[in-house]
Amino acid sequence: SQALFIVLDETSSDWIYSIADREAANELRKQLLRDDFLFTIHFHHDLHECSLGPVTKALQDDDISYLELMKLIDEKKKMLRKWIEQQTPMWGPSLSNYIQESNKNLYGLFKIEPANRKKLSQECCDHINRMLQELDRRFVRSVLRENLSILFDPNYLMGHKEIVGEPEYGRDALNYTRLKYGKLPSFDKTAVQYEWELIKAPLAEYLKTSINHLRRQFWKSFILLRKTVNEHFDQQFKNILVLLSIYLLSTSNNAECERGFSAANRVQTNGRSRLLRETLDTLLNIRLLLSDDVRSQRCQFVAEKAFESWNDHESNRRYPRTKLIIDVTDDYEPSTQKGVGVGLSSSSFNAGKETKSTNSARTNSNIETFACFWLDQDIYTTEDNRETLEELRHIINHIKVFDHVEECEQAIRNITHEKVILICSGSLGRQLVPRLHDLTQFSVCYVLCQDQAANEQWSSKYPKVCYTYSECSKVNILNPKYCKT
Repeated sequence: SQALFIVLDETSSDWIYSIADREAANELRKQLLRDDFLFTIHFHHDLHECSLGPVTKALQDDDISYLELMKLIDEKKKMLRKWIEQQTPMWGPSLSNYIQESNKNLYGLFKIEPANRKKLSQECCDHINRMLQELDRRFVRSVLRENLSILFDPNYLMGHKEIVGEPEYGRDALNYTRLKYGKLPSFDKTAVQYEWELIKAPLAEYLKTSINHLRRQFWKSFILLRKTVNEHFDQQFKNILVLLSIYLLSTSNNAECERGFSAANRVQTNGRSRLLRETLDTLLNIRLLLSDDVRSQRCQFVAEKAFESWNDHESNRRYPRTKLIIDVTDDYEPSTQKGVGVGLSSSSFNAGKETKSTNSARTNSNIETFACFWLDQDIYTTEDNRETLEELRHIINHIKVFDHVEECEQAIRNITHEKVILICSGSLGRQLVPRLHDLTQFSVCYVLCQDQAANEQWSSKYPKVCYTYSECSKVNILNPKYCKT
């Protein structure tokens, strides 16, 4: 603001102020009247007004649809790319006006310190490129959400109300969705097809008269209306209502997730700000994965541990993102989530079934006492490793994976209150074990190998090294009969 510069100029020369105040005002005026500062602040003003501001406002709207949100983000990304795609960038209105008005090193009545504008433009272009990458990372296209929106988003349905009653409407979206959730308990993926065909006609009629586009109120009103003429509506359309519940439960923005966590009193403020929307979605949707009541001790335990695994400072956020229910594999079976508990000691692993009353306590002890590290250069690249990792996590919850020896070593050295179990190959064990063997937190190293004799040449003097054969399931390292010491 020109007024600010006038005030600072008057303060720096007015003798009613102390010397310190005059010097401070003069220094501040010099810092502000610099081309690099003014160029950057006008750039960020345009960025906020034209791009980030509208996106932030949209994310605070509980009732914005997924398709509308993604359309808005795509529009903003296209606009930002147009700013920088030409050799001479076409900036927003505020920065463009500033560049034009300050071409003689004057900003209004004040002289400014010139800067290298070519360099400033390049820095702004780099900033926009980084922001585009972040938008791509945070707002990944979800085919499932698109299909759920085609089926249940009131705004989308209202925009296509002329064709909702047509025989072909929604069939492709329903096929994708029903196959994705085909193994949910009490969900019939065949019957839902007939339910969809039956519900489209009354839905199309309702769209002609409805003026409520808020997703929860829209569907509440529609269902109440149908119940007045069909007392068996809930039972007749139970599978469609399952998919509708998933759609309504899936949060579309951060603000909605924040309120969910505040109500549950699960996460502190400083923790919430570090979570991505996908992770918040996962924790709020946990009811869909478990048959237990959402207020049960087991559900609370799963939610707390999922948050801890994401927020653990030692992992440096290397944990793979907790998978959304919308991202589960096609062969996912909810019943497999009811795994057995594992009790561990520092000398051996004993896998066994626990009673329901002791399972939670034993698992808590497992997580708090032991840290299981798996070091493999191909940890993320082979299907075998990914399947094994899933198997291991059904048995031991607190497992960290590494693909670099140095990172694994540093993480183990940082452990202070836990015993470390290391799983690795013979070649990696040869490098790492000699450097870690004498650490008190280093409990045991399981070496996966085909030829034990070849590795005994280096491992014979390290009593904490055990062997298991790679042709056996790696999960069997938790059972001593598959291991040789």
